[in-house]
Amino acid sequence: METCTWQDNPKDKDMDQWHPTAAGHYERKASLTERWMAHNCSLGQQASRNGSSRGGRHHWTLSLVLKLGMTIQETQNQNQTQCPSPGLFEEQLVPQLRRAWQDLRRQHPSMASTLNTTRYVWEYHPTTDKGEEEKWLRMTFVVVPFQIEAATLATQLVAPPRPTLHVLPRSQELLLQSPHSSVDGAGLIIMAHLLLSTVTSPRDPGAPFGSYPSVDNSLNLKESESECCNLAPPFRTMVQAGPFTDMQSQAANAELKRYLDAFPGMTLPTKIPKPKTRDGTVRPGKTKRKCHVFDECETSAIADACRRKGLTVTHAVHASIACAMARLKSNPAAPNVYTGALSFDGRRIYGTATAEEDDRDWQLPASLCTTAWLPSIHVSDFDCTADQFKRAYAWHTNNNTNTNGNSTDNFHTHTRPEKRDQYNIVELMIKNILPQVSSTTGATSVSMASANLSSLGVVERTLQRKYGHLEVLEYAQLCEVLTASVCMYLHTWRDQMVLSTMYNEAYYDAEFVDLLVETVLDILRQGLGLGVNADA
Repeated sequence: METCTWQDNPKDKDMDQWHPTAAGHYERKASLTERWMAHNCSLGQQASRNGSSRGGRHHWTLSLVLKLGMTIQETQNQNQTQCPSPGLFEEQLVPQLRRAWQDLRRQHPSMASTLNTTRYVWEYHPTTDKGEEEKWLRMTFVVVPFQIEAATLATQLVAPPRPTLHVLPRSQELLLQSPHSSVDGAGLIIMAHLLLSTVTSPRDPGAPFGSYPSVDNSLNLKESESECCNLAPPFRTMVQAGPFTDMQSQAANAELKRYLDAFPGMTLPTKIPKPKTRDGTVRPGKTKRKCHVFDECETSAIADACRRKGLTVTHAVHASIACAMARLKSNPAAPNVYTGALSFDGRRIYGTATAEEDDRDWQLPASLCTTAWLPSIHVSDFDCTADQFKRAYAWHTNNNTNTNGNSTDNFHTHTRPEKRDQYNIVELMIKNILPQVSSTTGATSVSMASANLSSLGVVERTLQRKYGHLEVLEYAQLCEVLTASVCMYLHTWRDQMVLSTMYNEAYYDAEFVDLLVETVLDILRQGLGLGVNADA
């Protein structure tokens, strides 16, 4: 597996933004967060296919699954939403989806860029290149002609280098996949929303898809230059983080020392994975998924109980996960310290929170806007642990107003200095820890055996139930797991909260994961005063 070169070259400072190259394409240097995510995505893949990292599975490949229904006019005054036949789906929807996918690329061309993991540079080829758009369409818009469920197909595909849409007419599903190094979970939801909005938006029948440029071309730019003006900048540019300062560097060093002094903290008991490759590294098994759906009544009860305690649902669920790890940890003598990661959607922290607010600048569907925090939380009873998670999350999210007391609508002109410090401290922590992990091989150590939570919130804040004649009947988000980590996703869809748990069968038996999830649910219900026998 290729290793990373993390040292910064002073001559590359002007390469952080998109710029044309002599070869005619566009490039920009990957940000620290993107390099960190690319490193994480490489974990486990060396042993995924005969010891080769090429053409196989990648850790944290994201998949979004949608099952679609179509409104059919039954009588003159009555419509009914139902799953269209495979023939109708293929005849009517597939061409519309293809044109909408093409239009989405022209509006957000970053979705067609790829990360060169040798140079750690993003590369983009404009559609003005001969055959580039058709080549991209062939690679990223795939119609699946046979019968298979999208969730099953997601586990069988080679990891895509860029966002890719699979259309499944026989199961009336869409499968949107992306490496986590280029897009995050919230970005996939925004991408799906924009795709379905484009499919069902009214337009002049004579106007082709892709004919609505968002860039003011009053400067008479060349076509390729106008297109590339839409390339999303690095997220730190959107945040207006500014250059690193000595004060930020000192704070980052102190925070990283605090985390490393507590690491690895509690770990889950893993089984000894078999078989191994010749060099002794682990060959990951299949990614498995366990999904728990709370009914509407319990979803509402959990939300109400959290409000009474001054918590968010994310605080309560993450605290329950940490308390469950303390009960089930592999080493009973180890201190009860949680050192998993906290992840955040930077769009909600630093910019516009929802797509409904129609702020194009902050929709960023094809960008990595994730920011993270490395906590060291001492786990005791539920209330104390939840309070610590509340304070850890608040370090990122409690500055959602600016200096004049207004909301983040004025973010671009009233960004608080504390926020810029906050973002730069996280990036400096990543910069300092990268050299220590860049030599990590595909082998997975027990120190990675932690349960982590990604909270997507209420999905319908972005992804609507209905788009014209289309209805989203089912939604699911999946994640490839090739290490001993356990990835949990929390979201609410159609008024029901869902906790999805992804794990690799090489490290955990299904019985243990069942026990882990049941323990989390018991602690959550007891901690919120809902009892352990609530129906779900």
